[in-house]
Amino acid sequence: MTKTELRGLVEAPYYPGMDKAHGDITRAWLLKHGSDYDRAEFNLRLGEGMATGVTLEEAWRRMAVMNSQKRIDMVLWRGDATTIVEVKRYLEMRAVGQLIGYRALWQSTFPESPAPTLLAVGERLDTDVAHIFRDQGIEVEVIKPLPWAAAGASPAERQAAT
Repeated sequence: MTKTELRGLVEAPYYPGMDKAHGDITRAWLLKHGSDYDRAEFNLRLGEGMATGVTLEEAWRRMAVMNSQKRIDMVLWRGDATTIVEVKRYLEMRAVGQLIGYRALWQSTFPESPAPTLLAVGERLDTDVAHIFRDQGIEVEVIKPLPWAAAGASPAERQAAT
């Protein structure tokens, strides 16, 4: 990612599919690691979604399918390598299951691409499940959130705002 692209991401007021708390965690992570990647996509939908079982107009049917598809918080690319990121305030067992499910859906949707790296990013980690992340090959990073108001600030101003 170019410095300009990264700055645009870090200074974005929100990220698709995320509330403020998750956006602040994502922003802090992007500021620290975003330059390691070529591009990022948010709220990426995977899977077929669920059929409603009733006859609907096409627009309503599409909306029902989209609302039931699985959504990855952030997908990062570096060349052909893909990283699937789940962002949580508190990293616990649920994130393990989500990431394993996303990996399976990714591989069935994109069978020609290499298996993705899995990454859980959060403000805190449930120490009881830390070894489960590790045993499942999921990378974990605990990071202090960065509020949007501090994103365009200098490092000293960012430190003072958090």
